[in-house]
Amino acid sequence: MRPYILPHVFPQTLAQSVSGEIRSRRAGTEGIPTGELERAEEALRALPAPPPGPIPLYEWEAKTLVLLVPAVQKALREGYPVYVHGGAMAESKYNYEVFYAFRVGLGGDSPSDLLDFYGVNKYTGDVSRLNVDEIQDGPDLRALQDILRQVHRLTDDVLERYRMEQPRR
Repeated sequence: MRPYILPHVFPQTLAQSVSGEIRSRRAGTEGIPTGELERAEEALRALPAPPPGPIPLYEWEAKTLVLLVPAVQKALREGYPVYVHGGAMAESKYNYEVFYAFRVGLGGDSPSDLLDFYGVNKYTGDVSRLNVDEIQDGPDLRALQDILRQVHRLTDDVLERYRMEQPRR
């Protein structure tokens, strides 16, 4: 599936911003050629509409959520180099239709450097410790989850439906 960037998710909002910019700058002033902002506004209006319904989180967004888990944040504050491996791995024990799974470690790639295994629900943004099925929580994590839920149209109905899913098969 083609990734949608913000202009595809919110074309009307961006078009309104551009319209406001047009009104505030007066065409031809402040280094903007006459008609350029109007052409940009038309281009934004011509963008295709995003597909209906929720848009699952992308792997890089899920990795970012994992980096905001309090235990990972603590390791980073203490100066440890943290690595995050995984994503859509093809292990049969995880439900990869709904979850990304990540192995998080400190420093190297040896078993002794392992911090934990985390799963991220693509449709809720919830982050779980996979070994104990424990939902992770923290202020920075919650803040990004709220933003991603808005951008990806993860409504209360979607959250309720996908929170019943389990990371393990």
